[in-house]
Amino acid sequence: MLVLDVVLLIATVTVIAVGLHLGPHGSIVGGVIGTLLALGSIALVVSSSQQQVPTLLWLLIGFALVVSITAWVAGIYLVRHTKSLPSVTNRLSKIYDSQGVVTADLNPVGTVLIAGESWTAESQTGRITTGSKVFVTDIDGLRLKVIPEATSGVEAGSPKEQ
Repeated sequence: MLVLDVVLLIATVTVIAVGLHLGPHGSIVGGVIGTLLALGSIALVVSSSQQQVPTLLWLLIGFALVVSITAWVAGIYLVRHTKSLPSVTNRLSKIYDSQGVVTADLNPVGTVLIAGESWTAESQTGRITTGSKVFVTDIDGLRLKVIPEATSGVEAGSPKEQ
């Protein structure tokens, strides 16, 4: 019985660790399953009352129960509060088709300042020097694809002389 109890405690810790790794919803599921496993451990210890149960085992079971409930509560808290945070996708969608300024030469990769934030950017038309204005044409992961601002009615990337 003692071996089965230790196996249940190891399973509890494993489920909680996996749940925490998977994010808020995983924390809730891991916390619930961990709580059930810890309660199962308590029931198993109580049912085998013919043996003397070591104090350390009671401490481990209590610790597993507290950690399980904490993971459960933390998961619920995080689910409720992370929905109100702006997502990276939301931020990137606002940057798409925005104007910015080159802060480090794009040859073809450098940095640009857009909406008060510094971004890694890649020029779609060749070298663009520091201080030039650019427009975001595409987003690849967290790297922006940019073209220089058109000047004097000339489209970016088109020949200047015709």
